[in-house]
Amino acid sequence: GTVDSYVDGVLLSSTSIVTAGNIDTDDLGKVVNIGQDGTGTYTDGGAAEIDMVVDDLGIWRRKLTGNEAAAIYLRGVAGKSLDQSPVGAPVAFTAPVVTPAGIVLNWTGGNGPFLVQRKLGVTDAWTDLQTTSDRTTTIPTASSAGFFRIVTN
Repeated sequence: GTVDSYVDGVLLSSTSIVTAGNIDTDDLGKVVNIGQDGTGTYTDGGAAEIDMVVDDLGIWRRKLTGNEAAAIYLRGVAGKSLDQSPVGAPVAFTAPVVTPAGIVLNWTGGNGPFLVQRKLGVTDAWTDLQTTSDRTTTIPTASSAGFFRIVTN
């Protein structure tokens, strides 16, 4: 397999690794220790250490996709922890459609309900337009100018 390293939700490196056997030690009565073996007695005499601060730590039993890594990062930036609602794929707009009723915005990813927001200029504040459970909304023609974003639950 590979070890993929992400920084701020973006793939930084992908390194090939070779594994032998299973690292799950439940049947041996061992616990998960970060920076230790399952006995919790590993020491190198103080020659090696990791100096860091950990906010959230999550352990999965499978390899995460790039979209999942990006979604976890975006959730953290939004102040959400890993124990809050499930992480969905990041929101991505599809091509907007202009109709007589307005601009139809469609998107994929994210977890609803979705808050649709708009701002007129780059430095303006975001304003709420509507909340929807669907991954589509129609912005009336009179309100169709500006920048749009979708905020997920």
